[in-house]
Amino acid sequence: MWLSSAVYAEMKAEIAVLTERVTALRALVTAADKYVADLLGWVAEERQRAEAAVDRMLNVKNLPGITPPKGMSLDEMSSMFEETPEAVAAIRKASEDVGIEEVLLGEN
Repeated sequence: MWLSSAVYAEMKAEIAVLTERVTALRALVTAADKYVADLLGWVAEERQRAEAAVDRMLNVKNLPGITPPKGMSLDEMSSMFEETPEAVAAIRKASEDVGIEEVLLGEN
């Protein structure tokens, strides 16, 4: 299919205008995505604040809070059970001094 030079120039100009419009719309969508992410963060913060306020009000009346406690991550949980060489040496020394049963069952 053959196009005249005038039609070709017109189509090329239209493509340039549409390309600019697409670029502007992409920037608008990016800004809207960022704003939506900010709003979701603000909603989460407000929800936490509101739940904490409700829990405090319930605690004032000696009722348990309704917000479930924040769960621990695997890293936080595993760090509770880390053994240092100093702690192991202290346990061995205490078991030699007072006995294994006292160390395991007592508060030493």
